[in-house]
Amino acid sequence: MNDRKKIAVTAALCVFFTLTLIIGTVFSAGNRSGREQSGPLLPRFPKDKITAVTVQGDGQTVSVAVSDGSQRVDYDGTAAEADEDAVAEFLETVAGLPRGKKITSNEERYGDFGVADGAPEISVRMTAADAGEWHLLIGKAADGGGRYVRAEGDSVVYETDDPGWDLYTRRSHWVELALFDDPSVSAEIQSVVVKGTSPTDGETFDYTLIKTAGGPDGSLVWKAEGHDETLDTVKVDSFLRQITELRGADLIVPPSGLTPETAAVTVSLGFRDGSRQTLCVSSESAGEDRFGVAPDGSGREYAVSRYALGNLLKPLENFFRAAAD
Repeated sequence: MNDRKKIAVTAALCVFFTLTLIIGTVFSAGNRSGREQSGPLLPRFPKDKITAVTVQGDGQTVSVAVSDGSQRVDYDGTAAEADEDAVAEFLETVAGLPRGKKITSNEERYGDFGVADGAPEISVRMTAADAGEWHLLIGKAADGGGRYVRAEGDSVVYETDDPGWDLYTRRSHWVELALFDDPSVSAEIQSVVVKGTSPTDGETFDYTLIKTAGGPDGSLVWKAEGHDETLDTVKVDSFLRQITELRGADLIVPPSGLTPETAAVTVSLGFRDGSRQTLCVSSESAGEDRFGVAPDGSGREYAVSRYALGNLLKPLENFFRAAAD
């Protein structure tokens, strides 16, 4: 064999052994295990066909129904509109949940990881139209920050990501709790009228803030009706942002029928386009140191914490510059 043929044969053998090594590495048991761990826990989960979700855990049961493009959360027999984004995010999370690390398939050890039949830490049942039922048994927290989980019908317990299962056991997670769709509308507010008596400490409010021309260069400033002094713009703007960023701790379902006429305090906002929005604060406790707040005409009522209510009910003295001295 001449030198040229020897070189060609040697090169061919090198290519052959290199390819063999690559193929062996790709299909090795370790890599198969890696692919299995990164695969979905529910490989054929029909997220677009789910019609019902029930989450049980921490002594709570959350039921969400999906039909005709709308989502509803059960509030002790009364249906409330669910947050569409929250429902979609949950279904995406379940569909993308990786299988993770295999822990055991020994049924006698299920209880050790909190995934025993009938007694999981958290139970997640999902019903799909024409596709049956899917059941996840969510167990204890793992040392690595994940969670033990088992799918009904699968004997294997896996350690996988924890997307926040405890959060899904809270009914308030599934509903929209922002009083204003767009908090940036605070910049459009031209007047604020606060009247009534606080249900938390009995303080009485009766003042009007107006945005008006009055700056040295003709710019707009905030003043209180009946007062000549210019208010602290930073304090007023912060107050308005706190109002439009207000979130409830939960919904009150069914709403109590709170109106400006029955409210303990009203906060009426006047906007640049001439529209108004009045927030009504209930005199009645909504439990757990919360009080009802309803945007008039919205049909929705929110349980707002005492702390958050303090951001809504501020005395007039808070807005004068001298208050900071």
